[in-house]
Amino acid sequence: MDYTDGFYSKFEQGLNLLGWQLSSRFTSEDNAQLAAITEKTIELNNTNLLSLDTREALSLEVYKILSFQVIGIDERSDAISTRYIHCQHLSPLIPLIDEASFAFYRSYFTSALALLLIVLERYLRSIYTSDTGNTNPSFYDLKEHILSFPNRESANIAHSIVNILYSRYNVEAPSSYEFNRHGLLHGIRGQSKYDEMNCARIYQLFDIFCSAREISRTGWGDCLDNARLRYGIYRRCLTNRAEQKLVSS
Repeated sequence: MDYTDGFYSKFEQGLNLLGWQLSSRFTSEDNAQLAAITEKTIELNNTNLLSLDTREALSLEVYKILSFQVIGIDERSDAISTRYIHCQHLSPLIPLIDEASFAFYRSYFTSALALLLIVLERYLRSIYTSDTGNTNPSFYDLKEHILSFPNRESANIAHSIVNILYSRYNVEAPSSYEFNRHGLLHGIRGQSKYDEMNCARIYQLFDIFCSAREISRTGWGDCLDNARLRYGIYRRCLTNRAEQKLVSS
């Protein structure tokens, strides 16, 4: 496969259309598998055939390939302990992120998603109010404010992913769909096969927010000690087959 600048530009475009970000950690095997999906995505998008349902199905294919790199226990423990902790607007929300992670690693994906949605919107509201002084923003205001973040490249990617996450959301008439905060939090819908993937999307989004706000990683001292502690706790969050059988019945 010819990994030229043009290849990576289209590769990144296809991933962004599906709500994912290009990573230098992708292996050659990852690239080969993902390239076919991103090429199909771009082709469908260019011909106006990339429906929301098709987008989610293709995004799920991507998630199956890169899931370990996004939701690996070491990845999450490190990000929270060495980056989120330095973010003025994300740091106060770490207890909720941990609580969501406890649920996620025990395979309670719908519960984890509900909490992560709360974290996402609290973060956007906190940073918007701090930057503008406006305490009563619309959801559109929160979303568009992402484009003002210092690192414009990461800000554009984050904005694109938020748009995809809420692509079926209609403020005037919220509907029952696969990723709808109203549908999930107000009981319109139950579990979805996309809940695990959308948790991962939000975890990745928090990482991109840190890049967009130019929050650096600090991998020493208390930060590193907390990362080790968090890793040990997350490792003990195992899926209980009996519980899963009960909640799946």
